[in-house]
Amino acid sequence: MEFILIFILVCFALVAFQFGHKIALRRIPILLVCLALGIGLVALARLVPRQWQDYVLPGFYIIFSLFLWIYIAVFYKQAKQAGRILLEINRPRGGIVIGIIGTVCAVFVGGGLIIQSLASEEIETAQHFSNISFGLFWLTLGVHLFTFWIYKWSIRERGIIAYGRIIKWAKITGFNWDTAKENTLVLKVKRFLPLSLWQSTYVTVPDDKKDTLIEILNSNLNI
Repeated sequence: MEFILIFILVCFALVAFQFGHKIALRRIPILLVCLALGIGLVALARLVPRQWQDYVLPGFYIIFSLFLWIYIAVFYKQAKQAGRILLEINRPRGGIVIGIIGTVCAVFVGGGLIIQSLASEEIETAQHFSNISFGLFWLTLGVHLFTFWIYKWSIRERGIIAYGRIIKWAKITGFNWDTAKENTLVLKVKRFLPLSLWQSTYVTVPDDKKDTLIEILNSNLNI
């Protein structure tokens, strides 16, 4: 439960750091949904038979890690298919610092836990499994942070690359400039769920690239 709360607070802090507290406050409903899902998972885990409860949390770490590796692989595949770069915008604010943090998480925390667990022969099987899964989680999270915060946002022939994914032109229904944060582009994006709380994507754009960006958006969007 503590991990879920820390994760949500970190997400809020990252959004606030990138775009300011006003935009971060708009994400609170999404964070509350994540909190509710986390509480639900914890409640379900307690229904598992006692002899298997020691494996529930490690199992979650492994599933979550697998999901992130698939996400990373899909992103690189889509990036290769996105076409040539029309405009390179920028890295996310603080991207290099967060990328370094990701490297530390991957190498020292994740790798250290896995090596320590594999080298030890005195711990029980459940604890051994728990340590390896937790190390795998930090290793994966570190690679994820490094990949998506170092990678520059860019406009491609088939869409916009931001936040470790490509937003295809057909998915963008409109755009405007946010009044709460200067130079912040707000993209209205279609989501898988029509009632999704996360309909807007925010991108910080340097002054010298705003005119070119608007020209590209107007030429590619049917709005």
